Amino acid sequence: SPVAKFGGSGGDVRHAKRTDSTQAPIVKDLRDIGFQVVITNFGQDFPDLLCASPFFPAWVLLEVKLPDGKIDRGQLEFFAESVGPVMVVTDFEGARKAIESPETCLSRAEKSRIAAWLVLNPTQATVTVNQFWKMVGR
Repeated sequence: SPVAKFGGSGGDVRHAKRTDSTQAPIVKDLRDIGFQVVITNFGQDFPDLLCASPFFPAWVLLEVKLPDGKIDRGQLEFFAESVGPVMVVTDFEGARKAIESPETCLSRAEKSRIAAWLVLNPTQATVTVNQFWKMVGR
C-alpha cells in the first residue's frame, strides 16, 4: 500500500523526484502570509508539502504540479488511500484555498473515483493534471 510505505519499515526507499518550478514561489507566498509549510522531500509518492494556517489549524498535504504536469500512478494510489485532507495544486491561490478550507480538498467520493480509475486502468502509469481533474469530476 502506498500509504504504508511511510511507516518506517526501511523497505523500497526511492530518491525524491524533481521539484516542480511552481513549488518555491508557492511555499514563499504561503509563508509570507503566516502559514506553516513543511517541504516533505520524502519521495515515494508522498505529497510535496505539509501545510497549516494559524487561523484554520488542520494539516493539509499538497502535491504541487505544473498546470501541464503529470501525476503518476503511485501518487494517485496515495490520494485514493489517504484518510486526511490532500490536494493537487498548481498555484498559490489553490494552495491557500486548500489550507484555509480543507473541505475543498479531495473528498471521499473523489478518492473513490481515483481508486476506481486505478482498477480500470491497471497499466496506465501517469495522467495529466487536466485528466486528473476530469477523473475526479471537477
